[in-house]
Amino acid sequence: MATTNSYKVTLSKGVEEGIGASVSGKGAKARVQGSATVKARHLDSSTKYKALQSKYDFRKGTSGFWSWLVGSGSEHVSKEEKEEVFTQVVNTQEINATFRYDLTVEGYAPNVQVDARAYYFYFMITDDQGNTYHIVSDGDPGGDTGAVNADDPSGKGDQPGVSNNNTTITV
Repeated sequence: MATTNSYKVTLSKGVEEGIGASVSGKGAKARVQGSATVKARHLDSSTKYKALQSKYDFRKGTSGFWSWLVGSGSEHVSKEEKEEVFTQVVNTQEINATFRYDLTVEGYAPNVQVDARAYYFYFMITDDQGNTYHIVSDGDPGGDTGAVNADDPSGKGDQPGVSNNNTTITV
């Protein structure tokens, strides 16, 4: 979690119900395809986000920005500049973001079935008034989507391998 003077920002994982595949055994592969649409605000609409991404060359997308934001790469950027990104985004209109999942999942252990579900990363932002905002990006679909073990959506335990992630995000 990152906190600025006015915003609490959390990187979250949206696990999709009904978009997944089952694989059984180490090396077994299955293709995951499907689409889902969510209402959200668009990170890439922030001119400040674009300027910071260009200047500091961090990976695009929600997870790329998060890694930079909480890592050492952003230590020389003021809280005010970071906050400006979120102020710009929360003041935009909600949009429909469509995730078209197309990826391959792979089993991780012999004789073990894994039920994998597609997921996407998003920011949950809460302002100082308690309002919450769901924020997505279309800047790095392969980095902001994947598959998780349906029995362990937190991602802390054994997870399926993911390859050939050709997922697209349309806003």
